[in-house]
Amino acid sequence: MKHATGDWILVLDADEVIAQQDHAKIKQAIKKASEKSDKSDKTGAKVQGFYLKTRNYLPREQGFDFTSSKGDHYAETKNYPGWKDLPVIRLFRNQHRYAGIIHESVEPSIFKLRELPEYKHTSVSDLIEHLDVPVHHYGFVLGDEHQQREKAEAYFRMGEKKIRETPSAKAYLEQGRRYLELQEYRQALHCFQTALVHDPQATYVFPDLIFCCGKLLMYEDADLYFEQAMTFRKNDLNALMAYGLVNIQRRTFDRAINCFSKLLQAAPKRTLAYYALAVSFYELGNLLESYKQLTKCVQLNPHFVDAHDLLAKLLIANKKYDKAYVVLRKVIELDDDRPDAYFNLALVCKRLGRQDQFEDYRARALQLGVNDKMKAALFKS
Repeated sequence: MKHATGDWILVLDADEVIAQQDHAKIKQAIKKASEKSDKSDKTGAKVQGFYLKTRNYLPREQGFDFTSSKGDHYAETKNYPGWKDLPVIRLFRNQHRYAGIIHESVEPSIFKLRELPEYKHTSVSDLIEHLDVPVHHYGFVLGDEHQQREKAEAYFRMGEKKIRETPSAKAYLEQGRRYLELQEYRQALHCFQTALVHDPQATYVFPDLIFCCGKLLMYEDADLYFEQAMTFRKNDLNALMAYGLVNIQRRTFDRAINCFSKLLQAAPKRTLAYYALAVSFYELGNLLESYKQLTKCVQLNPHFVDAHDLLAKLLIANKKYDKAYVVLRKVIELDDDRPDAYFNLALVCKRLGRQDQFEDYRARALQLGVNDKMKAALFKS
């Protein structure tokens, strides 16, 4: 970075790209920021940087903040089912430098300006603006599972070091999310709570806090964090998603439906929200509405195996065995280790009079392992 000679710096990693169509937006943002800084105002403040949303592409549906790529207009998206996005300062004035061990940030350098008299009354939004340009990141879809696991383990070790040497809200947030991936919810919760202590304005941590509290059956705490999230930022989409999932877990389905409905009004490509809505309606006995939501879900993400699985169960309940057979074949195509799918396939084939297929699927279900009740059903004459 010390070799950069321009007024502005744009940072990309080797596994990241910005679409050609967005280059003009970046140039225009720099031009406007430069023009704005030439004009005098009360604080003398000028824009120091821009948040760009990093689209972290994933090989499969993952997490409560996953967005489907279905219908997205970027060519960079087409080979992947979707992404998680994260705002990161990628474009900033050349006077600022990174700090940190991994996932370094220029935020400390920019915020340090607020110690100067001319920036004393400047808000963060005056210094850093949001630019509607995604950074397409392919780091999670490159390499095999072994390489991805090694990379995750290396990041975890560096994350611990970062917390020890340069503790910050962001450092604790990142490490908390690594604990989430490991399903270590108690440690993750501690990280997220510590992040909020470091920065009480770190509202982005509330969805993770809500989700962790749900996993730990701390429902009253989840309620409290959700209320705080809505106070700071009305209809925080990730908070709505996390709280909806918590309410499915505690079986307060009407409350869950309210969360997911609000979310989908603002973000109609959140496939997990459609699936969660379907589960909620299914549990309430509204099978028609559940079917509608599942149909939307699999249209957005044809690889969402749990959605196909529930759809098959609805079709079986309505005695639409031919359609159920097709959907169940899709389920085992996506995941060959689901004993319940083979169990249902066996019963469907029996209903359809396909004896050879029934015996094949029964054998596979027994090989994978089914409970005694299911086993009895498979041998019932």
